[in-house]
Amino acid sequence: VDWWFAYSTEVREAIIKSGFVAERITNVQNTIDTSALLSVKAAISAHQLASLRKELGLGGGPVGIYCGRIYKEKRIEFLVEACFGIRKRIPSFELIIAGRGPDQDKIIAAARQAKWIHYVGPKFGDARVPYFLLSDVSLVPGAVGLSIIDCFALEVPLMTTKFPYHGPEVGYLKNRENGLMTEDDLESYVTGVSGMLVDR
Repeated sequence: VDWWFAYSTEVREAIIKSGFVAERITNVQNTIDTSALLSVKAAISAHQLASLRKELGLGGGPVGIYCGRIYKEKRIEFLVEACFGIRKRIPSFELIIAGRGPDQDKIIAAARQAKWIHYVGPKFGDARVPYFLLSDVSLVPGAVGLSIIDCFALEVPLMTTKFPYHGPEVGYLKNRENGLMTEDDLESYVTGVSGMLVDR
């Protein structure tokens, strides 16, 4: 090719390592337009959030959210098991899950078992914003893609693992600065997320 348009800094570095000329690579920092998302965020009142909190039956403890497709690469079973581990360390912890997909039955079963897991079904566009605003962290132990941009815009730090199949946008996560990336095992993730939730 004559020119590369790289998604991120990490992609640019990988292309250079393959022998391509650095001067013919543009790092586009792949993203999405968040202006509409920010407008919705600004328009949501404290009263609306209090009403939604009451509707969901949320307590006063920390809240994690998973919002997105519910399928194998998102590691839903890992997510649920990790949340049970977090709950053992922080008894007031609760989880909101918004989405649908082939593995949603696992979420439905977990929510029946644990009243602190709130499955709200699929939420698209503006409808997902209030759920993020009730949350302290976004939990995505599996594949991370452009959803990290939503997390930045809504100020809900993303917590993930060193999963080998992330999208290139995971490069925007700066560990313990704007999010968390733990080792790719359950104990590390539970410990890392729990530590973040108790360290205001």
